[in-house]
Amino acid sequence: MKEDGAVANASTGLFVVRITALRDSESQERVALYLSGRLRGKTVEEIRGYLDRLPIVVTRRAAPDLAERIQRELSNLGAVVELEPIGAETAPPSVEVPPPPAAGAWIPVDIFAAAPIQQGFPWDLRGPLGIFRAWWETLKFSLRWPDDFFARMSISGGYQSPLLYAVICNLLVLLISLIWVIPILFFFPALVFFITAKLNVTGFTILLMALGLLLAVVTLPLLIAIMTFIGAAIMHLFVVLLGGRGGYQATFRVACFANSGQVLQVVPYLGPLAAIAFWFALVFFGYRHAHRLEPAPAIVAMVLPLVMVIGAVMAAVIAVIIGVVGSLDLTKLIPE
Repeated sequence: MKEDGAVANASTGLFVVRITALRDSESQERVALYLSGRLRGKTVEEIRGYLDRLPIVVTRRAAPDLAERIQRELSNLGAVVELEPIGAETAPPSVEVPPPPAAGAWIPVDIFAAAPIQQGFPWDLRGPLGIFRAWWETLKFSLRWPDDFFARMSISGGYQSPLLYAVICNLLVLLISLIWVIPILFFFPALVFFITAKLNVTGFTILLMALGLLLAVVTLPLLIAIMTFIGAAIMHLFVVLLGGRGGYQATFRVACFANSGQVLQVVPYLGPLAAIAFWFALVFFGYRHAHRLEPAPAIVAMVLPLVMVIGAVMAAVIAVIIGVVGSLDLTKLIPE
């Protein structure tokens, strides 16, 4: 009877979930980020410390379907996970399971029991981590593993949170760029003052430039928001045409988190090229997961809006050139 009870418990009872090994250092980082979203009160650094001392127990009580989901999700991130059934006669739900051997570590929390945070998505951890630390973890995660990043991204939940991330990325680029731009902008007015010693004109020019920069910084968040909504609408049009399954909000969230690549613009010379390359990579994986697009449609949906914009700009330039040339009296250029 005891054997039958153990079998029944394995199929209907509870399990201890253990991580016994990791494939590589990247797997450790992925698992740490994942668990940080499920563990209340544990930072990414603390989780990394636990993962340095395997095996670890990540939950003491889990129903069979939940235990299997935990095993599947952690296995996809590169962890080797074992499920150990808890015998009802030795460890009922109200009794703690004995800790693992001394060589292992222990995380005494049922981390999957009622987790409001979806699969350890770093940007959703602004409360426990703080906004700037959550932004930094999100930036690193998106640039290092864009595929896993968008696999965890929710395609719903509102516009404010992803838009805040996009605003921070672009504001940071602007503020760092100003460090290089401001000396150049103010060099020539200062040179004029040094030569002419006329502070009235030069001072007024510097004041106007300073006010212009301040106005740009203050209004930039609004401009970013407007351009993000418009850009996401254009992107979503092509996503729908190519069979995307997510709604506009899914495209909007992809467009916002693809701004991670913008931060690379602060790197001299190669920064803008790297930013463009990462934007393509992030949007590609975003379309793959948020809209379930196959690789070819995802690439086409990503490239077509750029072709449309470039074509519109070229058409406008050609129209201006034709207008200017048409207004000229070319007969005057012909010698008599």
